[in-house]
Amino acid sequence: QDVDAIFDQHLPAALEQARAEGRRLRLMFYAHGGLNGEADALAAARDRIGWWKSNGIYPIHFIWETGLAEVLGQMLERWQQGRGPAPRNLFSDHVSDPLIESFAHRAGGVQIWSAMKWSAMQASMPNVLGGGGNAPGAVAGGAYYVARQLAAFCSAHRDDVEVHAAGHSAGAIFHAHFLPCALDLGVPQVHSLHLLAPAVRVDLFKQQLAPRVGRGKGIAQLAMYTMADSYEKDDNCGGVYRKSLLYLIYRGLEPEPDQAVLGLERSVRADGDLKQLFGIGAGRGSADIIWSDNGLDHGRSATRSHTHGGFDDDPATMGSIVRRVLDKADADRIVELPAGASRAVDPWRAPVAYWSDAMPGQWSDGWPGAFRPAAGAPVQPSFTAPPMQASFDAPAIPPQRPMSGAGGGRRLALCVGIDTYPTAPLGGCVNDARDWADALTRFGFAAPRSLYNQNATRDAIMRQLTALVGDSRPGDVIVFQYAGHGTTVPDLDGDEAGADTPGDDEALCPYDFASGELLIDDDMRAIFRRLPDGVNLTCFFDCCHSGTITRMALGGRAGGFTPRKRPPFPRRDPHPY
Repeated sequence: QDVDAIFDQHLPAALEQARAEGRRLRLMFYAHGGLNGEADALAAARDRIGWWKSNGIYPIHFIWETGLAEVLGQMLERWQQGRGPAPRNLFSDHVSDPLIESFAHRAGGVQIWSAMKWSAMQASMPNVLGGGGNAPGAVAGGAYYVARQLAAFCSAHRDDVEVHAAGHSAGAIFHAHFLPCALDLGVPQVHSLHLLAPAVRVDLFKQQLAPRVGRGKGIAQLAMYTMADSYEKDDNCGGVYRKSLLYLIYRGLEPEPDQAVLGLERSVRADGDLKQLFGIGAGRGSADIIWSDNGLDHGRSATRSHTHGGFDDDPATMGSIVRRVLDKADADRIVELPAGASRAVDPWRAPVAYWSDAMPGQWSDGWPGAFRPAAGAPVQPSFTAPPMQASFDAPAIPPQRPMSGAGGGRRLALCVGIDTYPTAPLGGCVNDARDWADALTRFGFAAPRSLYNQNATRDAIMRQLTALVGDSRPGDVIVFQYAGHGTTVPDLDGDEAGADTPGDDEALCPYDFASGELLIDDDMRAIFRRLPDGVNLTCFFDCCHSGTITRMALGGRAGGFTPRKRPPFPRRDPHPY
């Protein structure tokens, strides 16, 4: 509905205004980076809209919840516990940074980064459930829907509309799928593409974008802004890893280390095709690369950022983008981005309320160490699961009868939401679960099983989840959704050694969690091992410490299941809850 309003109401009005002013309507499709949480990205988009429009550019922002900063922030926090901050030096280059890269690689970073890339791809798919776009019950990704609407709008107003795009960091991955999708659906041309410190792999860039760069190929102009290697190595991630995020991706977050990343100077200079594309060495390329810091405050090729996350806040870089979009010379005047118009929140250290902060006063320091940050450690965001579907505002879909899954099976779901915990109550979780149930029903699922508030005990969740998995058969699509508290507890069997939370199990908190009735990752792993081959299971967890709680690296299907109960939480008084 929001997308329809953009193309049916807002853009036609903007087009009329542009025509009245004797100019073309220039659209800017902006995809933010992976370190931006949804709230911060929305705030940044809101703050920038006026600046873009003051330059005669109409911005359309893709907001997607990557979860990357939260996950990496917690990983770096765990690594940092017991260690003080340290500057970059020989020790960090050759000892601590390689250890952090290895730790991130083994502790779930690859899965989180891969899930984020998968979400970026799914957003531009004609059917996120699998199969073709014309398959029964097909559900298009949000970016695909935008691309289809954009193609229709451009077809109706071809001579009066220009399409431009910019992507920061992981936003380049998003555009590696969205722009080819838009061009294939009929958008006549992307007039300019601007990549800021792109975190896209070189092989994906060469497959998806590079062949389309150049006049008459689809993307008329490409400009890439990124740091010289010396600045990449002087950057840091949360004050713990002493290089830029691109280096952490390059060495620790891809399935195979040292996979070339487009935004790294070392990757560009090591690739003959990229050197030719960007005109490095002999001859002029068909795209421009602008190395920061080049000392220029203004002009078409100005950039001054010294950090990976700083490009979208850098007046020089953003001014360069505007000049290129408007086809203005270095000396031409534009409305410059005000200096200091940057994010107020450090994405690595965004504040978060721990459970102990929400408890009654007598509980404030009665939690075991696993439930609170180390003394003196920087507060990090809670561990949030990456989205398993592309985030979008889909057009309204009328209720449908239950439909078969992608393989001809059924669509079944269990939705759980808990607000009224006896201690630390929440708000909105039940509404979220009901919204999920309603949305799944509209997407062709049978009426979901549901458990809310006091009905969502550990025993009830276990029974319903076991039944959901046990009753499934090949071809079914099943969903488990949970909104409520989540936590970590000491690992009793040592199975977390070398995982993302060594020494701790991750757990959901049923209504009766205070008496020890936690639903730990081992419990769910045992249930999910029973999943028949050919069944598609997706879990949506909105809770703390949910990142790898499903332990989807299931391994073999052998082994029994023994329900485990945790001892009650420590307490100070003898009264029951």
